[in-house]
Amino acid sequence: MGNIFIRLYINLEDETVLVSASIEIEPKYSRCLHYIYRYHVKTRTLVIEPLIIITYDHFSTNYELAIDDGERVDAFLCEYQVTREFIEKYRDYFLYDKLLTDWVNGNGKRSRFTVGNYGNYKIEDNLFSNLGEGWTL
Repeated sequence: MGNIFIRLYINLEDETVLVSASIEIEPKYSRCLHYIYRYHVKTRTLVIEPLIIITYDHFSTNYELAIDDGERVDAFLCEYQVTREFIEKYRDYFLYDKLLTDWVNGNGKRSRFTVGNYGNYKIEDNLFSNLGEGWTL
């Protein structure tokens, strides 16, 4: 496992919370699988955006900052033998083991939620929506 990066952004105007999480796959050029979770407070909907590849140090590596085209993401995943299981493992790790668990534990008794009960919310999982239909690694 490479480096892991997690960032949190809160937009008070449209009442959304955005979490950006990455795991380094290819250290030579600082390339990462990049997960985006967008929570809409009003509708209690968590949207998991399509998987993209980012280069977190693109200024020194001369590689583009983000790859979001499905075919190119497919090619990257195949080249580095990243499996669907690996991608799903980190999708769940970032969401449940890091984000939600750390938030609940950090809020302690100030929250009515627990690690076993995150409340009532919907999930829209679009993680694989930009990948080709044949992608099954």
